Amino acid sequence: MEYMQLYTTIKASFETYKSSFADHATRDRTIDLLGSTLNAFSRLTEVLRFAEVVSWVEEVLVYLEAAFTWAPNLVLNAAINLLRALFGTNLSSIWNTELS
Repeated sequence: MEYMQLYTTIKASFETYKSSFADHATRDRTIDLLGSTLNAFSRLTEVLRFAEVVSWVEEVLVYLEAAFTWAPNLVLNAAINLLRALFGTNLSSIWNTELS
């Protein structure tokens, strides 16, 4: 699955960050990658339906909980969009009520 490849990339970036914590450039790149990933996930969940989200929502919530320390605003935005997808109040439901 694509999100597992993304998870592996973020995990490797975090391991690099932990091994070179004194280097601010490494920290910035890691946080930027996390931020970009969270933004992309947030945008993706704006157009997903309940049936597409329900099978992996618990796993994603664990990832969001872990990332909350480093990017709380982006994690909250992603969690809100995930909840919107679950409860049928995201963009896809607004555009087409038959999809919710």
